[in-house]
Amino acid sequence: MVSELKRITFDVSPEMEESINSVKRKMFYHYSDSDIIRELLLAGLRAAKIENATREKKSIKSGFSEKPNRTGE
Repeated sequence: MVSELKRITFDVSPEMEESINSVKRKMFYHYSDSDIIRELLLAGLRAAKIENATREKKSIKSGFSEKPNRTGE
């Protein structure tokens, strides 16, 4: 593994743990928890990038800038 990785720590709610364990059983059964979190984080970042690009295209077409909704609503 690359030694230039930055270590982060965060709390996981019981609901998140259940979801992570479910994904691990279905898709990542042979990966470490760290590998799973990295893959899920990268997938989320790719999805956010696509969503942002789509939002920007819509605002260019409509002629105004729309701010992202950070509350998830």
